Amino acid sequence: MACAMIPTSGYATEVKRTLEFDYYLVNGNSLAQIAKNMSSKGPKKKWALTAWTVNSSAGCDVSVDIQVTMPKLLGSGGLSDVDRLKLAKMIIALRAHEMQHVAIATYTAEEIKRHNCVGTGAITKYWKLKNREFDQRTKSGKLEGVTLE
Repeated sequence: MACAMIPTSGYATEVKRTLEFDYYLVNGNSLAQIAKNMSSKGPKKKWALTAWTVNSSAGCDVSVDIQVTMPKLLGSGGLSDVDRLKLAKMIIALRAHEMQHVAIATYTAEEIKRHNCVGTGAITKYWKLKNREFDQRTKSGKLEGVTLE
């Protein structure tokens, strides 16, 4: 697990962001095996997941806690060089997709701070909806290269 305190844009001194990366282990001798392994071992049967919670205090101290769960390849001895390249490109695309979820979570916290914590529930609900729409629009990243086909 890696943890980072990363300042956010515009409100760097006012919004605290905690970002953690967790990994689950997968292996396989083919792309199909690896995909099946990720689908069964991944969080909520997904290849990756970004979960986040925005917190605010009565004095409008705002923080966002973000946890990104990604696959980590344990073994792929049977893969050809071409398949290894496909897998590497997919992992890069998957991480980029999840970082968009991180950006949405961060923006949610900044938006709450900008509104002086007025309407926190409505702001969070709006951006959680936008987060789901992002996955729908990208087919959970498949349109961005998150595929092993």
